[in-house]
Amino acid sequence: MYFKNLFYNPWIGTIFAIIFCIPTFLLLGEKTVTNGEIIKVFCASVFAFVIIYGIPTNIIVSNYKENLKKNLGIRLVKEVKKCRGNYYKFNIKNDEFLVKVKNHLVLELKELSANSNESLDRIDEIDKQIAELNITIEEETLTTSKLIKKHPFIKTLQDVQNRAN
Repeated sequence: MYFKNLFYNPWIGTIFAIIFCIPTFLLLGEKTVTNGEIIKVFCASVFAFVIIYGIPTNIIVSNYKENLKKNLGIRLVKEVKKCRGNYYKFNIKNDEFLVKVKNHLVLELKELSANSNESLDRIDEIDKQIAELNITIEEETLTTSKLIKKHPFIKTLQDVQNRAN
């Protein structure tokens, strides 16, 4: 897992690996350097890579992965961006969490509805008021259209009023 985290972001991991291997590549061109010295420099480069880049990267990636486990929404967005077109693979991964999220939402909604019977009654009252207002609007629209048929000049007055506003 440690070495997998080193290349969690492949571009940065590759660039750092190349930077730390440059001393070894430079020594390969020298004719006065022995193989033992090249191996020592290579080992020192790998050791420096692991210490300077590897440990901080591993800590950052571990924290990031823990954060993604806590925040499933962020994880979902990241996985969608990663899959980009391969939705079959995404659906397989998504099925793993779908039941958990659904059960969590159902429990949350049950708790909210158990604690908020007053809210449900208030919503019913508001729905009734909306229905009454819709009926009133329909009646006013019918009355207005009947008046305009009877007295066409009302339409002209209405247009003039709309232009003024």
